[in-house]
Amino acid sequence: MVDLIATPSRMIEVARQARRPRGIRWDLITAERIAAIPPLKELARMRGIA
Repeated sequence: MVDLIATPSRMIEVARQARRPRGIRWDLITAERIAAIPPLKELARMRGIA
């Protein structure tokens, strides 16, 4: 989910359709995506996911 979309000419505020999750939805992130994003990779390692 995003709160804002930044373009070269303006900022667009996005209205929420649902509540913000209270953390990372690990079940929605592939192992490939985790491996490609160093902060996620470190968090997954700390939680014993990767």
